[in-house]
Amino acid sequence: MRVALVLALLALGGYLSLLTALNNDLVADENIHCPAILGISRGDWTAARSLPMLPAYHWVAAQLISRFGEGVLGPRVLSSLFAGIGVAAAAAFLRQQAARRDAGDALLQFAWNPLWFPFVALAYTDVPSIALVVAALAFQARSAFALCGIAMLAAALVRQTALVWSGWIILHEALIIREAYDRHDISWRAASLAWLRRTWPQLIVIAAAIGIVAYFGRFTPGRSEWNRIGFNPAQLYLFALAIVMMWLPLIVSRAAGAWKRIGTSLLTRAHGIAAVLGLIAFLMLSYRSTHGWNTDLWYVRNWPLQAMAASLSWRLGLVLLIIAAAPPFYGLIHSQPERRAIWLVVGVATAFAATQELADPRYYIMSTMLVNLLLRLEPMESRMLTIWYAALSALIALAVVFSVGGSGGGVW
Repeated sequence: MRVALVLALLALGGYLSLLTALNNDLVADENIHCPAILGISRGDWTAARSLPMLPAYHWVAAQLISRFGEGVLGPRVLSSLFAGIGVAAAAAFLRQQAARRDAGDALLQFAWNPLWFPFVALAYTDVPSIALVVAALAFQARSAFALCGIAMLAAALVRQTALVWSGWIILHEALIIREAYDRHDISWRAASLAWLRRTWPQLIVIAAAIGIVAYFGRFTPGRSEWNRIGFNPAQLYLFALAIVMMWLPLIVSRAAGAWKRIGTSLLTRAHGIAAVLGLIAFLMLSYRSTHGWNTDLWYVRNWPLQAMAASLSWRLGLVLLIIAAAPPFYGLIHSQPERRAIWLVVGVATAFAATQELADPRYYIMSTMLVNLLLRLEPMESRMLTIWYAALSALIALAVVFSVGGSGGGVW
């Protein structure tokens, strides 16, 4: 895994260097974060008070201005440093998994995750928050529960959505303890005490967040109408398409076998054919996009959403793609030794995405990373997935470097 760690860090440094040399313009949400950082460095918190997250990252980045100047370089360097921390934390997490034959590739899949990679050298809060969440997971895997709680609290101070993964840890630990109880390894009382011993820091973090919201009415200094909580059907379609993109090589390699089994069972009966046609009709009729920002074609994420809104042919094609990918993806996860934990990730991520009205792949970064950290693949399959991620990440990173879409876009 040492070679993989070096390659991952070299890629992070290379991307930052290329971006520094060729593009010092603000990209997308850097137009929101950088003015807040500059204001804090001057003692003016006006812009920071309107942020839809706590300005913890912004305060730290403001301390770097004396060294890097008032441009975007300091915040970008800070993001890259946090990305390196995230990679190191992922390596520590993987070391806790016994007999992991594809650990090197799994680390590169983390570092080169195409939903995360374009942000590792941008002044965004996503990378620092995710790096701290992964550090928390690594501490949890080492039974350092208090440190896990501290890391998760720090992640929530950077981006409040990190609290979702406190919830995942609590539920995952319940699964582990329940399995031990079902094997009659421990009594119900001992199981309950073991769960509390392993999750008390996360329970405190979530209780504190609930208390803050109950007292102040919100968790963040600012409140944006555009960052509202709400259900947008387009979010779930985009999440499904992101799953297809993320694991396309594995889905394609399993598609023939999965559909052959379905064809010899479900599709040989009238009710099976009716169920598939009904699912297609349901997905065709249910699609709608309710958020104004999802009409902006500067962003790659909006291309399939607008295509489905404007064309029934595109909608049918993408719906059929989602349905075609579902059985092989299910087969991939169901064959895993950690399938219960992985399905819990998918369930938590889906529930979280369903509450966010803006359809945005950044909401799926942590879930796709955690799935890959838990997957056990054959070496050839793992290497194929690594190459796929490297190609996608290089493509979107070059779009950022050369400002494809201008200052309003160029990232997911």
